[in-house]
Amino acid sequence: MAFFNQLFRKKADSAKKRPAASSEPKQLSINRQTLAPFNLLESELDSIFQQNYNSLHPQIHLITSEEFQALSMMTEVLPDVCFLWTDDESNYAGLFYQGPLRGKIMFLDHGNPFYVPLYKTVDSFIQRVADGSIENLYIPELGAQSSENKPVADFPMKADSSSEMQQNYACSKILLGQLSQFLDEDAYAQIAFQAFYLMPKEHLYELLPFLDNENMYILQELPYLFAFHNFLPARPPLEKAAEAGNNYIKSHAQNALKRYTA
Repeated sequence: MAFFNQLFRKKADSAKKRPAASSEPKQLSINRQTLAPFNLLESELDSIFQQNYNSLHPQIHLITSEEFQALSMMTEVLPDVCFLWTDDESNYAGLFYQGPLRGKIMFLDHGNPFYVPLYKTVDSFIQRVADGSIENLYIPELGAQSSENKPVADFPMKADSSSEMQQNYACSKILLGQLSQFLDEDAYAQIAFQAFYLMPKEHLYELLPFLDNENMYILQELPYLFAFHNFLPARPPLEKAAEAGNNYIKSHAQNALKRYTA
């Protein structure tokens, strides 16, 4: 949250310095040159810049050069992400331009710092904006996605093709293999959930041991992931946690169990 406070303060200071509206210069959006250091694919650049964002969605558009510079403060936390879009509520969407999550889209939600992959590609994200599935850049809640309605985001996936399952599983395993490098519990949880969101339903049993993890963030969120997938093998440990779990997991296990459909 400290990052957002700094970003909002910078925006406010900039607003105070602007001339009257009649003579206010239009802030320039990022362009291809801005993104040159990130070595994006030409197809990604075409998808990013060959859009009429006003016709796609009135509130979601490319960030300005000023915002892009301010968001560079996030490099320490998200070194593999370059931010590209914003809404009218100070949230942002970025592209993983390197690393295991290369090509996927995440949201920087100012009220929910949860850095998981949400969309498979730039094209998938833009299509969801165009068809109205995305109205803002708040992270969709797993509870809302677990209804009979079509999921708002690509990840977690309700169903994977064979090739997608293999790719997502391989990526998830790479991320899980990195967990031992993170001593900070927040950083540990962020990497863990990046892996969890990509884990195919057929392999969710590999995540069951995390219900015994001491990380409070994992204990608070993992029950909803199992419920989202209606993963029945997780019901017995969730029922046990709902009955006698610690304060980190008990209420979340209870709420997650209510979302199971069988």
